[in-house]
Amino acid sequence: MSVRIIVLAVGAHCFQAAARRSRRSEIDTRLAVPKPAQQWGPWKLLDKVEEWVKAGSNVYSCYEAGPCGYWYNRELTEGGVVNYVVAPRLLENQRSKRQKTDRLDARPLLGNLESYPRGNRDAMSIIAVPSPSEELER
Repeated sequence: MSVRIIVLAVGAHCFQAAARRSRRSEIDTRLAVPKPAQQWGPWKLLDKVEEWVKAGSNVYSCYEAGPCGYWYNRELTEGGVVNYVVAPRLLENQRSKRQKTDRLDARPLLGNLESYPRGNRDAMSIIAVPSPSEELER
């Protein structure tokens, strides 16, 4: 069984996704070097993730909360993915540059996503995902 780690940058019409893969059944710091972030349509990415889950991979993902809401979190979790919605923040490589882009976010977020399930609760600030009715009230 393998592990797939995916970090998403959710945009209006497409997602930037960076991923790593391990042949182990748990998250490991020695995962393969991530591929550069790629653009995916949201449904195409869900199909790919569903394929990985059906093949027996454990899939972990995260994305920063934003204006798109929480619908993608619901789709991922219904598909068998462990997904975290996280609070946006400047990452280490952005502090001096004062810039925030999807490509700059991908690698540090991958590292944070790998360390969070292993117990590093300071790696990410997880947001409580509201129910669909709570989300409509906002």
